[in-house]
Amino acid sequence: MKITTQGPTPTDLVKSREYAATAPAGKPTRPQAAESAAPASQLSETSKLVSSAFEQMDSQEAVDLSKVQAIRQALQDGTLQLDEDVLINTIMDMHR
Repeated sequence: MKITTQGPTPTDLVKSREYAATAPAGKPTRPQAAESAAPASQLSETSKLVSSAFEQMDSQEAVDLSKVQAIRQALQDGTLQLDEDVLINTIMDMHR
């Protein structure tokens, strides 16, 4: 199996117009709040949780490129070992 970088990547498919701008480090930026946004004292719990989640995501690397390269190399070499039961259960959980 040959792995190429042609075509859209999953992250390209997920990006929306709101995330089109990128931060200097290449990370997507958070959408800007509307100018008529409610003051912080009126934000719902959900809004506070979402804001907290964005802050946590901003502080983390989006993808561990060294792991991606290691998996790519193992696939190319035919040496990637997977636990089939774990893989099957994970796929099933994603589709529930």
